[in-house]
Parts: sequence; C-alpha cells; structure tokens
Amino acid sequence: MDQDRQFNNQSLKKFEFPHIAPVSNPVQQTFMLRLVGLLTLSVHLLPFSQVFGYKWPGDPRHEALEKFIYEGTRPDAIDFFSALGNCRFRITPPEVQATTVAATWLRFNIGNGLKLTQIEYRDFPTKYVSNADIIAIGAAAAVATCGGPLIPLRTGRIDAESAGKHGVPEPKQDLQTHTEKFRLQGFNSTEMIELVACGHTMGGVESADFPLIVDIRPTDPSFPSVSAPFDNTTNIFDTSVVTQYLNGTTQNPLVVSNNVTARSDLRIFNSDGNVTMHKLSDPVVFQNRCAVLLGRMIDTVPAGVQLSAPIEVIPEIPHASTSFQIVNKQVTFLTSLRLAKPISDPFVSGSQISFHWCDRYGSNAGFSNRVKGSPEAFRLSGSPMLIRSGRDFRVYPFQAPIQASRSVSRFWWEIDQGNGRNSIKIDNEGEQYPVVQDEIIYAPTLSNIGIVGSFPPGPIQPPIKRWLFAVVGIRKEIRPTKVYLELLDYTFIPIHKTTLTNITQEFSRNTTLPHTPGYNLYSAYVEYFGQAPTLDFTLEVNGRKTTLPYQPVSIGHLLMDHRFIASIGRVDRVPYDRRPPKPPKPCPRPAALCSTH
Repeated sequence: MDQDRQFNNQSLKKFEFPHIAPVSNPVQQTFMLRLVGLLTLSVHLLPFSQVFGYKWPGDPRHEALEKFIYEGTRPDAIDFFSALGNCRFRITPPEVQATTVAATWLRFNIGNGLKLTQIEYRDFPTKYVSNADIIAIGAAAAVATCGGPLIPLRTGRIDAESAGKHGVPEPKQDLQTHTEKFRLQGFNSTEMIELVACGHTMGGVESADFPLIVDIRPTDPSFPSVSAPFDNTTNIFDTSVVTQYLNGTTQNPLVVSNNVTARSDLRIFNSDGNVTMHKLSDPVVFQNRCAVLLGRMIDTVPAGVQLSAPIEVIPEIPHASTSFQIVNKQVTFLTSLRLAKPISDPFVSGSQISFHWCDRYGSNAGFSNRVKGSPEAFRLSGSPMLIRSGRDFRVYPFQAPIQASRSVSRFWWEIDQGNGRNSIKIDNEGEQYPVVQDEIIYAPTLSNIGIVGSFPPGPIQPPIKRWLFAVVGIRKEIRPTKVYLELLDYTFIPIHKTTLTNITQEFSRNTTLPHTPGYNLYSAYVEYFGQAPTLDFTLEVNGRKTTLPYQPVSIGHLLMDHRFIASIGRVDRVPYDRRPPKPPKPCPRPAALCSTH
C-alpha cells in the first residue's frame, strides 16, 4: 500500500462538493471562498523566478510537481492545460452566450461548469500530485491564461475524504452576513470588496444554476445554459468589472438583476461609498491587490498541513524521460536537456549541443563517450504560467546505444559556442548528472496496455477495466529474490465512484521475449481500473531493494509526445580530463548473490 496517500470511496465525495479536510475552526473554509462564481485562489504578483544551483536528482515529488506545473503534463506527456486554449469559450458558436473554460476552472463551484471541470481534471492526479493541488494549479493556469498575475504555487494539499462545513456566501444574503463570512476567513470589509472584484473579473452567472438571477435563456435546446457576464471582457483578467460598475455601464447580474435581493455585488462594492472600487480601477493596483489577497486564500489549509515553498522552474535539468531503454534488442540511454529561457533569446541549434557520458564499468578513465548534435531539438511552450512569465523551454533530445558491460555512470552536455571559444558545460554544477542505478530498467517498447472485454451498450458506461503487460530488464549477473511492480492510480470518475487502484504484482522471467545483451527480461500481467496509473518497479536481492519509481504505463513507447524520443545517435570517444567518482557495482557481495552465467 502506498503510504503517500490512502483513499477509499469516501475520498470521492470532495468532487461532489469540493473542500479540503476540515480545519480547526469549523466555520472557516479550507480552500475556497465562493460567491456565485468567486473562487479566491492564490496569485502573488511577483517577478518570475527560477531555481539556481539545483542538483539533480532531487526530491522526486518536487520534480514531478515542477514538471506538471511548468510543462503541464503528466508522466506519459498527456497535456493538462490544453482545455484552456487561449482563454477560449466553453461553447464556440458566437450566437451562444457562454463562459470560458478558465472561468469554470477558477470557480470550480457549481453546476455544469463544475462537472465539466471535474472531467478535465480527473485523469491527472498521481501519487505526487494531489487532487487538491490540481484544483489550485488549474486555477493558477486559468488566471495566467487570461492575462492575470503569475501564481507562485505552493503544494502539499491533502485530499479530503469527506466534505467540510458549508460556509459559502450566497447572493440573497445581506451585507452584514457577507461581511461576517469574510471576517471568519480572515478578511476585513475592504478586502471583501477587493476579493469579490478579483473573483468576478472573468465569467458570469449561469442561467441553469441561478434562474431567478439570470433572465435570459438559451434559444438552442442543445445548450443547457446561458452565461450572464460580469463585464464585457469575460475572457480577460482585467479591471472591466470595476470600471463598468463605476461608469454605470455594467451588466453584471449581481449589480443590475431584476431580482433586487440578489444584487450582492452592488451591496458589497458600494459598502464603503465606492472608495475601494475607485482604487481598484487602476490596473496595477487591481493586479497587485488580487495577487496578494488571492494568495492569502489559497494558502489557507487545514491545521497540520505544511505547504511547500513556491515551486519554481528549474533552468536546466535532464528531462523526466531520462532512462535506459530497450530498442530493437539494443540497450540505449534516452535523455533530453531541458532549458528554460526567455522567449526572446535566440534558439541554440541542436547541432551545437553534444551529449557526453562516462562508463560505469571498465577502465576507460581518460575518455568519455559523445553523441554530437541533436537534430530533433525543439521549443516547448510549456504551461500558461511559463508562457505568462515570458519564457519557454528549449529541448534537446538524445538517445545513445549502450553496451551493458560499460553502461553509464554520469552524463552532461556541452554547448559549442563556435569561433574558437570554450564550450559551455551543463553539468549539474560541476558534479555531472549521476545515473543512480542500471540494475532494473523499464522496457516500454516491449510493454503495452489494452481494454478487458468490450464496451456494453447504454448511455452510462461501467468503469473500464484495462490490462497491462509490463516488461523490465534485470542485469544478467544479478540473481533476483523478487521483482515486482506497484501500480498506483489516483484518477476518478464521479459517476461510478470506483475505489482508487493500488496493486502489487510480481514479475517472472520471460525467455520468449527478444534477447537483450546484458539483461534478462521479466514480464508481469495485471488488470486494473483507472485512467492514468504510474508504476514503481522494485528489484529485491536478499533484502536489498533497488527501485525504479514513477514510470508511465506504455502503449508500446515511453511517451505520447514523440518529440522527446530521439533517434539513436552515433557514438565517438573523446578525451576527458576528469575522472568522475566510481559508482558502486550493481550486484552486492558476497558473490553468491549473483548469477554465475
């Protein structure tokens, strides 16, 4: 059982009415304060920052979160943020008055918008990325996509197993009630005005959810609702909700609705004689105040939950796909150099980048191995947060053939500046990037997944059962006591409320698979429910464990994004003037633990 996070059926209740686990103050909301579309999620208006001096490999949870936040993908490279588009509307026909995907991601509070957002979120939680953190990350992306301030994201929120106490302000409540509800959240009356304005700069009120507030109705029965916008720039995070209120042109239904009791925005905005609203009409003030106050809200978590420091982008790092592979009976080493750079910086040609590594075994101390050039180099736009920061990723994929008798100890990259200048080394702050182990390797090209049975007829489908055939290689000199996988799936389908998956399955030696020099191949078959599991592979030799964690399931290749999988390059030997520390041998002593053939 994975100890990072344990679930049962009750854990899915949070998606029917989303909360984080209860806090010590029973009235206080732990994650969101909502007021007909106000989701108070964190955005700090700070200059974009990045980590300098990062040593790889670091904490695997941190690296998984950094990848998810800035690349925007889960372990198999499926994109999380694609639904947002360029702050696109949920319904594309221009004659339909609709809200944006970003607005529903920011609110995540009621009705069809909540259901659609759940569908868009459900395939992305993992053992390192909680559902609660995904809600925060999605809100941050929604703000960034539509031109709002950057959101330094702290992580570590814990998923609730049941709903917390309901304390959401409602439009029909009076000003005194609203003021008290905000006070219980730690906000004074001025901050209440600011928070409502910040939350209502995008989107609107849905007729399906609030028919007594929104008078208009959809003319096309195929569309369930019409959105009455808070301002006329519903897909932009800006001051229009403020300025249109002040100049009397607003159509905000919570200001001008025929249902006078529902004019909650009017009561709140005017509660200090519009003093605060006049201040917020300055775009700089508006962005800054939204950043500060929404930041306070998102960082309100249950007692005992410790959030991380803000997750910052790592400027240079081996991509998460870095690994040994088996390609056409050949062991290879697959990696990509990922650089975060200002978008305006020129793109360094892949022909200028060389990949270097040292042997793990043998006596070739004075030389290193090199693959020169990355012809498949590309730009990666990354997540809305990275784009909003004015940066992108430059990715330089490599794949090198490897002899198991030599393997890989450490690796680095060199950038040729030309004109006789010294090359620039990308080498883990001078320590080079270590290959932790080569004893157990994943073979995605020999692995696969599929669906058990067929889809039955009917509008409501039962949970889909899938099968997995996984293959790993174990160095031939090792005599395993046990080889097994742990399949972990944290995704959810609200309709079915199936239990989340945690399966352990042993491997067995499989001599029918293609011969791979230096490795014996083992396979395992498992059936499971889930949308996006990850795999932890473990090799045991008389109590000593070697683990290859957090691997994606394979459909015959490692990643859905083939840009990270380079063609196999040509290796040459080059002089090397520094001998790296010699890593331990893969097989423990005494020799009786190792195979003799």
